[in-house]
Amino acid sequence: MSTPPPATGVEANERVAASLYPEPPPRPVDRAPNVEVQTVRDADSMARKMYPDELQWGGKPGPGGKVVVGGNDRGKDVVRSFALALNPAGSAQSLDSQHTAISAVMTDIGASRADLEHWTSLVTKLGGKPPTADDRAAMQREAVRVLREQEGHGAGFDLAVKDAKTLATRDPRLKDLLEKTGLGDHPDVIKRLVELARAQRARGLIK
Repeated sequence: MSTPPPATGVEANERVAASLYPEPPPRPVDRAPNVEVQTVRDADSMARKMYPDELQWGGKPGPGGKVVVGGNDRGKDVVRSFALALNPAGSAQSLDSQHTAISAVMTDIGASRADLEHWTSLVTKLGGKPPTADDRAAMQREAVRVLREQEGHGAGFDLAVKDAKTLATRDPRLKDLLEKTGLGDHPDVIKRLVELARAQRARGLIK
C-alpha cells in the first residue's frame, strides 16, 4: 500500500482553514406554494441568494441548518415577535419552524420590518383573537373611505383593489393569515398592500 504524498503548502493551509472556519450548515428552504410565487422569487433570485430571507428578517443559521432567532443587528427579531403575537403559547421549537416561512412570505410581497412590526402591534391590540363580524365591517368601510381619498372613484381605485387582492391571495398561507387574524380587513394593512402591489405591478410581477 503506497503512502500518499505529503500535502503541499496550499493544501495544508486549506485544511487548517476548513477546520477553523467550517462551512455553515445548509439554510432551511421555504418551497414556493405555487407557480405565481415562484415567479416572484425567480425575479429576485440573485438578491435573495446574497441576502437570504431568514437572515434579512433577523435569523441566523444554526446547528443542523435550523434558524436561530433573536440574532439581528437591532437586538430584536421581528418575525419571532409576530409569531408570538399570533400564538403567545407557542414553543421555542414551533417559533423557530415558523421563522423561515414568515420571512419568505413577507419578502415575497416586498414588505419591510416596519410593516411586520406594525402588523404585530395590530394583532396584539386584537388580543390574538379575530375581530367580530361588526368590527370587520367597520374596518372595511374605513378602508374603502381611505382608498377612495387616495385613489379616487374611477378605474384607479378598481385596479388598486384588484392588485392588492392579487398580492394578498397569491400565497395561500398569507391569505389564510390575513383572514384568520382580521388583518386583511384593517385599513392600514389594505392601504399598505395597495402600495406593495403597485410596486410589483411596476416590475411586471402583477399583471
